[in-house]
Amino acid sequence: MTLKSLFGRSVGIAATCYTLALAGRGYFPSAIPQALTWLWPETTGTIVSSRVLTATDEGWEPLKTPFALRYRYKIGDREYESTTYRLGPGASQGQLYAEWLELRYPPGRTLPVFYQADQPALSVLERGWTSEDALMWLVLVPLGVMAVLIPASGIVPVLATRKRPETGGLLSESSPDRATLFVTPLEPWLVFGALMVAVPIAAVVALGLAETAFRAGRLVDLGWPLWGAVIGLVVLLGRAAAKWLRSRHWRVTIDRVAGEVCLPDRATRDGEAPASLPLAQVSGFRAEAYEQERRKLPPRLVHLTLVEWNDADTAASRTAPVLMADDAGTAEQSAKWLNARLVEMRG
Repeated sequence: MTLKSLFGRSVGIAATCYTLALAGRGYFPSAIPQALTWLWPETTGTIVSSRVLTATDEGWEPLKTPFALRYRYKIGDREYESTTYRLGPGASQGQLYAEWLELRYPPGRTLPVFYQADQPALSVLERGWTSEDALMWLVLVPLGVMAVLIPASGIVPVLATRKRPETGGLLSESSPDRATLFVTPLEPWLVFGALMVAVPIAAVVALGLAETAFRAGRLVDLGWPLWGAVIGLVVLLGRAAAKWLRSRHWRVTIDRVAGEVCLPDRATRDGEAPASLPLAQVSGFRAEAYEQERRKLPPRLVHLTLVEWNDADTAASRTAPVLMADDAGTAEQSAKWLNARLVEMRG
């Protein structure tokens, strides 16, 4: 890894961790205590007052759900009064959700109250993680995944190269009659991680837009069903992506039985190289480096693995790229591995 890449990833990690800490600083201290309220005993209480706060009201705080209520409950012979419908700050769900809470908790309503056994003055109306927590995790989980993905995208290729040095870290399959090298631009784990970042954030944005468009604060209560949809969509898209990355579009296959070498999309992208070549016409594979021109940026050094074959129509030697890599080792080792398999399939 170059010093420039290391610096860029370090900045990315620091920025992601800072954003994660900033987003969860008011939430994390109450997350576990709120989950433990499932163990609290139950009594009955009555709503005394509930209202939506404005910027001029006492108790109004920016970045918090602008809602205030007061309720009374009795434990034994002693009566208590509280203003907490859940522990910690609300998940900043905004004005529309506050209006929905006001409708949910009208004055005079009798409802269950959950209190801490050894400290009865501490109570909540909603126990366990609520839909507000679900939406908060839909933001915090992608940030956490990003904090892992950024360093992993640099560490995993290095570990893969050490684990599979014969192919430069690339995945491969080999049998007496068939050899396959996967030249995917992305590893399946990286695609899955990207989905874990993109899908939850997209779900939160979509829910927010729907809540605003329909002026329906109650949509926030769909937090946990939304999580179920997010997990299902990530699994579905992840499987589809993994299947696509392992399809013939992203692999070089040397087939002894069929007597051909199947090329990936990268080789046939120019429309000149065929999707497959007769095994007898392929002379071999080789590594090559070239400078890729970029607008307003310095040229980028790219390493290719090329397939070379003899065109039967023109009797000329032709080449096509089957792999593009950032380092010379991957291109060179993959070319050596393919040449070795080529010799075996012809033997």
